[in-house]
Amino acid sequence: MRVQEGRPGRLFLLTFQHGEDLIQEICQFAVRENIRAAWIQFLGALKQGRLVTGPEKPQLPPKPVWREFSQAWEVVGIGNLFWEDNAPKVHVHVALGKGDATIMGCLRLENEIYLVAEALLVELTGLNLCRRLDPDLGVSMLNSIDLKA
Repeated sequence: MRVQEGRPGRLFLLTFQHGEDLIQEICQFAVRENIRAAWIQFLGALKQGRLVTGPEKPQLPPKPVWREFSQAWEVVGIGNLFWEDNAPKVHVHVALGKGDATIMGCLRLENEIYLVAEALLVELTGLNLCRRLDPDLGVSMLNSIDLKA
């Protein structure tokens, strides 16, 4: 385990409109407001998108299982934002529901809001973290030269 201590900074309530891309909008907002680290919670509905619902097998690097959804699903999500390669990167896990069906996974790019979504974004200050691809794990991990073991 690695630990770094930070503090909450600015708080933002974001309201996304029908047809917008949730992740793209959060990234654009982070650039505009110079947010380098944040915690994100949101709820609403997504018309369509793509998720990773786990690895095919528990091996490294993982081979992701992709799942597409469409036709509007209720959504709750929690995640974070840190920068990777000079751009913000959102890592968010969601639970989607429609009727009796439920899907959980890591929401990826190319999603579309249905009606509305609302998010609380809490800026995290005092952290010296960024994402970097870990070639052994095959995924982007939080990294810092100041992490304490």
